[in-house]
Amino acid sequence: MDFRQIFSLVTSLLSGLILFLSGMNTMSDSLSDMAGGKLEHLISKLTASRYSGYLFGLGITAVVQSSSAVSVLTVGLVNSGIMELQKSAGILIGANLGTTATAWLLSMNALSGSSFLMEMCKPSSFSPFLGMAGIIMLMFAKKSRTRNIASALTGFTVMMIGMNLMGAAVAPLKNIPALQNTLLSFTNPFTGFMFSLLFTMLIQSSDASVGMLQAFSLSVGVTFGMALPLICGAQVGTCITSLISSLNASRNGKRTALIQLYYNLLKVIPMLVIFYTLNNVFRFGFLGLDVGAAGIPLVHSMINVIGSVVYLPVSGFIVRLAELTLPYTQKEMEQKEDTLTILDPKLLLNPSFALQQAEKSIKLMASTVQEAFTLLTGNEDSGKIKALCSRVSKYNSQISAYLSDIMKAGVQDEDMSLFMLSQKCCLAFGRMGELITEQLGTEHSVSNLEHSFSKAALSELYVLRQAVGEAVDFTIMGYNAGDKDFALTVSIFREEVSQLHRKISARHLARLHSGQCDKELSPYFMDLCYGLEKIIDACDIIAGEMSDSDESISVSYEERRSHIAELFRDKYTALQENA
Repeated sequence: MDFRQIFSLVTSLLSGLILFLSGMNTMSDSLSDMAGGKLEHLISKLTASRYSGYLFGLGITAVVQSSSAVSVLTVGLVNSGIMELQKSAGILIGANLGTTATAWLLSMNALSGSSFLMEMCKPSSFSPFLGMAGIIMLMFAKKSRTRNIASALTGFTVMMIGMNLMGAAVAPLKNIPALQNTLLSFTNPFTGFMFSLLFTMLIQSSDASVGMLQAFSLSVGVTFGMALPLICGAQVGTCITSLISSLNASRNGKRTALIQLYYNLLKVIPMLVIFYTLNNVFRFGFLGLDVGAAGIPLVHSMINVIGSVVYLPVSGFIVRLAELTLPYTQKEMEQKEDTLTILDPKLLLNPSFALQQAEKSIKLMASTVQEAFTLLTGNEDSGKIKALCSRVSKYNSQISAYLSDIMKAGVQDEDMSLFMLSQKCCLAFGRMGELITEQLGTEHSVSNLEHSFSKAALSELYVLRQAVGEAVDFTIMGYNAGDKDFALTVSIFREEVSQLHRKISARHLARLHSGQCDKELSPYFMDLCYGLEKIIDACDIIAGEMSDSDESISVSYEERRSHIAELFRDKYTALQENA
């Protein structure tokens, strides 16, 4: 071949590759956009276990025709906190098998037969009609969903044109001895693996690498011995896409990209070593046979099926390997606890799902309040209590800002009651965190004085905190369970705590008159008691908001009030006597 022929071949091959990549990316992006903000919601619902995540990764990759797109999406979901790192492994393993659907689809171009029906089954035959339909839809479509469908159709057509152009470009090479010698070098597993690895890293698509290999198999001839290392190299090379996307992500996002890399390395390298070791002993004759267009997706699928069977049950090991590569830092642990990563701005495309994420965050804030108050009642480490209250304050700011963004994005009428409930409860739990901080501050002020509370004052303060603590626990339990009836019980608790507070205040004044309590400490004691009553007022606000959000309450107030009040009163009267 002279220089002009070589130049023409290279330009045709590159043109085909460009069209193939462009069409594949257009189709993938359009199919992803059709899901809108619901895709993240769907993923969070369908990835409860590694196996459901695996099936989801397999299915969604087969639909969008791009494992790279799914891996990048998974990195983003882990980075934003919507998905746990452990759950990403199943999706990534499934995506590797799902990407073989592209190769199977392209192999249909090799169908043989003289009938018109057989000819129309080839993607290269029916894709122009799909492309024309897509162009017409783009010209007249007004809705974004229709435009996405049209773009997917045209993208598929462009991908097929690129595939045919690559096949036509390499067809003249069939009878060139120099090319045959070059292709034979790929029967060396290391050479074929490294070439495919570097080439796939360059074009950032294993589908395109496998597609080009199929084009060569249709025009030039590729054996099983050549195809196996080339396909394995493409499997590892495609990880470059997720690795690049993780550069600006959190360390957890980077760990997700490493999970994909480690899985593909562990999948193909031991397989190649074992296979070629056995080949040296048994000399597999089929390695010299033409693989054909259908043989390539067959090999591709077998590699990923074996990888799924071996590594899916032990995917936790791959996750642990990524965690060992990027260990969790102390700062990362603190930021992880203080930052609500599930409040991802991307989810605002779907305000209903974003609101559900905000509700989950409020429940996390509520549990933090509960932990802080429990430590306060037990007079435990003040530093830990301060850290928890600081976290509550940060949660409150993040959730409030996110709820404002949800309102700007547009809240549906059916979600408005949940939005109002979330907004009021967020403020109430935030206020509880502030009041616990004030309790701690008052106690610190008392510790700096020369005198301390009397034994009687301390015991009564302990009893009041126990009573309020029960109300806090019951409020958070009711809120987490979405129980509307608990509002009645919290209201009864509030009345009884108010009566208990009045009795404690009266006894405190009596001790002051008798000289049993120091007058200098009296304002601090009263501040602590009033602060506790304010905490139960916040509980009552949450209970009231929940009861207002649903007017149907299963039992009446009067039927429960007397019994609950008596139990509550007797319990804390006895506790006070024994304190």
